Amino acid sequence: MINMPIMTAGINSLPDNLIPHGTAVINTARQFGGSLGLTFIISFISGAEGATETINPAEYLVGVKTAFFVAFLFAITGLLLSLFLEKDKQPAKDR
Repeated sequence: MINMPIMTAGINSLPDNLIPHGTAVINTARQFGGSLGLTFIISFISGAEGATETINPAEYLVGVKTAFFVAFLFAITGLLLSLFLEKDKQPAKDR
């Protein structure tokens, strides 16, 4: 629910001639971040399971909890970093 306002604010701060490039950068970063995040979550789950042939539900649950905790830490870090963003940015001059 927060992605669209962030993308809109980012694109609106660009001059008209850079909007296509900004859109491409945002889409690339979103795809890369999604795949990287999913890779980390799966690696935490797999690491907790270990190298066994059968899946132990208790170990799997520990991996899932660890993965969600790490994702929570990333979300909190993003929230804290967003507090340092400048509030009163001037719009692009050529609009």
